[in-house]
Amino acid sequence: MTLEQNLLLLREKAGLSQEKLAEKLGVSRQAVSKWETGQSTPDVDKLMALSRLYGVSVDSLLGLAPLQTIRKRPYCQGAAAILAGGTAVVWGVLFLCALGGVGPLSLGDADALALPAAALSFLSIPLFEAGRARGECAFSPRAFYRTAVWAMALAPSRLAGVWGMAVLRRLLPWLNSSGSILVQLVLSAALPMLVYAVVCLGVWMKKK
Repeated sequence: MTLEQNLLLLREKAGLSQEKLAEKLGVSRQAVSKWETGQSTPDVDKLMALSRLYGVSVDSLLGLAPLQTIRKRPYCQGAAAILAGGTAVVWGVLFLCALGGVGPLSLGDADALALPAAALSFLSIPLFEAGRARGECAFSPRAFYRTAVWAMALAPSRLAGVWGMAVLRRLLPWLNSSGSILVQLVLSAALPMLVYAVVCLGVWMKKK
């Protein structure tokens, strides 16, 4: 196979668009397109970077040796799996909060579950950075960190909501009466979610 055929095949196997690959290599999308159509050839530095990214030798890229299978990506795959676990817990907490608890699970349990979600998301970061250093990661840092911050923000948001509820109970004594259970339930779920929504809005709207 020729260089341009190998570049196209490896990029597609890695699940990268031309834009994402260009971003990783610090070139334009047009440059990547020209490489894959044979209109131009990557310089030596870019060939080395492509070799590290795809886990193949430069000779394999150039078609001078058999193209071997893309190596496994233990760091980035581990980071993605851990972050997926954290986000799954987040969705579970949000579900509990939306319903005000399910069966034996209460809002207090939702607060307790928010901490593991934050911990899992935090632990995924060093793995992701190790994978980036090894040229393993096919997904963009921006997307990864936005998801990680989204998951980690839940715990402090729940804590802020608990504090906010305590303040409201001091300002509005009638909230402590037995007749205001529904109001307490709504506020206990709504306040943290309001804080969380503001945090997430800021994270997802931030431009780099």
